[in-house]
Order: sequence, then C-alpha cells, then structure tokens
Amino acid sequence: MSEFNPPDWSKPIDLERHLASIPVESKVKGLFFHSALEQAKAATGKVPGRETYHTLLDYPSSELARVLAECAGLMFPDLPLRKGLRYLGQKVFPMMRESTGGKLLFGVAGRDLVSAMKLVGRAYSLFSSNVTARLTSSQESLAVIEIRNAWTFPDCYHVGIFEGAVTSYGRHGMVTIREHSPCDVDLQVYFV
Repeated sequence: MSEFNPPDWSKPIDLERHLASIPVESKVKGLFFHSALEQAKAATGKVPGRETYHTLLDYPSSELARVLAECAGLMFPDLPLRKGLRYLGQKVFPMMRESTGGKLLFGVAGRDLVSAMKLVGRAYSLFSSNVTARLTSSQESLAVIEIRNAWTFPDCYHVGIFEGAVTSYGRHGMVTIREHSPCDVDLQVYFV
C-alpha cells in the first residue's frame, strides 16, 4: 500500500474530464452548495449555479463539483484550482456543525475533536447519499479516515473540510493523503 503524502496543490485538474467521469447516480445534499456559494457571493458578488439549493434535497455530484470549481476560480483566480478548492472546503465543517443535523450529531462530541472524528462515518451518511467515510484508526493526535465515492475533489476539497474541522475545535493540524482513485482517498489527520 502506498504512503501518505502532503497534497500536491499545484497538480492540474482536467475539470471537464473529471466531470464527465462522475456517475449520474452520485448525489450530494444541497447543504454543500451553501458554504461555497455564500463565500463566493461575499467575496465577488457572483453566484454560479442555480438560484436556490435546498439544504436536504439531493443534487448531482457533478453539479456540485462544477459549482465548487467555479467558486474557487472566482474567489482565488491567482491560485491553482486545488488550493482554491481546499480553501472552500475549510469553511464547510463549521457551517455543517451549525446546521440542525450537525448540532444533533456533533453535540455529543462536545469540544472534543477525537470524539468528533469518531462520528465521521455518520456525518458523511447524513449529509451525502453515496459517499462513505470510515474512521480506520484513531489516537489522541491522529486519525485515519477512509473516504470512498467522493467525486467532489477528495484530495483537496475534502482535505480542506478536515482542516476546517481541526481548526473549529481550536487545534492545529495537518492532513496527508493516500489517493486510490479520483473519488477514493485515505486521509491522515494530525492535530495538536
């Protein structure tokens, strides 16, 4: 099995090829559009995609991937797309945690990041239809999460989600990845 490595933020993304490879049945909750669209609107006044995304309705993963890429391009035009997607992802967990479902789910973890990491599988199943996540190892300052069927840039956007989770618990950390495919990664999350 390959080693965990830091993400390569400058590695190009062939967006059209990636979008064409996303299975039609892959769906995500509208909640994931909100964070990126709010950030883009606040920064640029522009909002790509539909006028409205309903929080608990399912939408095609390909649509979210396109909207995320457009938001990242609007907000971070001078950065590689992967880095822009990372920064968008960093705002997702705090927003999810404040949602009704997030408050119910993460309320049991209190202020403990290790307890919150143990809920990662439930969180992914609550907020997405096809993506699975499984905590495969957990220690006081390290968690390994296996993410499968995440077509919304798991090697950068989802890295940002976990970076945002670590920060929202008042910790510092780093995420390394082991990439299996464009939709399957393992994330190693260090935190202090």
